[in-house]
Amino acid sequence: MAKFIIAKTLTIKVNNYNFGSPDIQMDIPMSYSLHDLIKIVQIITGYKDNYDWTFRNPYEENKNLSLKTDRDKIENTSFDEYRSKTPSIICTYGAIELQLGARGFLKYKKIYPTMYMLCGRFPTEEEFINNMKISEEEMNLTKNKGDLKDLEETLKEYFKAKYKISDEIVENSTFGENKLVRK
Repeated sequence: MAKFIIAKTLTIKVNNYNFGSPDIQMDIPMSYSLHDLIKIVQIITGYKDNYDWTFRNPYEENKNLSLKTDRDKIENTSFDEYRSKTPSIICTYGAIELQLGARGFLKYKKIYPTMYMLCGRFPTEEEFINNMKISEEEMNLTKNKGDLKDLEETLKEYFKAKYKISDEIVENSTFGENKLVRK
C-alpha cells in the first residue's frame, strides 16, 4: 500500500484588523498540532512569542487553550481534533484575531504544508498594537506560488525535520491513510 495522508485546505485569515483582511491558503496534513499552526503563522508573519497565543473553538468554549498555561496540550492536540465539527477556530495573538478554517479532502504524500496563495500583508506587531494603517497597495497585494518559494522552503525544512509518514495506518480511517508521526 502506498503511503499517503489526508490533507485539507487551510485558510488563515485576520478577523479584526481595521485596514485590510489578509489571508493565506495552503494544503496541510490534518495531523498537525495547534503548536504547528502557531509555527506556520510565525514563519509567515514574523510574529514572536511577545504575547500569549490562545485558541478558542466557537462551538465548544470549554476547549479554550492558552500557550502560557496549556503548552503541553497545545503541542499534543491536533488541529482536526480541536476543531472537531466546527468549520473554523479562533487563534488570538496579542490584539490580533486569526480565523483558522479547513475544508475538503485530498490524498497527500507530503509532510509539509504547500502554500498556494497569500493575499494582502499581515500587520507587524507594532502595526496591530498601534492600529497603524497599511497602504492600499499592500492591502490588496496577492502573491502567487512563485512569490512564496522562500516561505514555503522554510516551512518545508521545519516540518521535514519534525515529522515523517509512518507505516502505521490511522484507525477508523475510511481512506486507509498512514499516520504522520514525529521523528
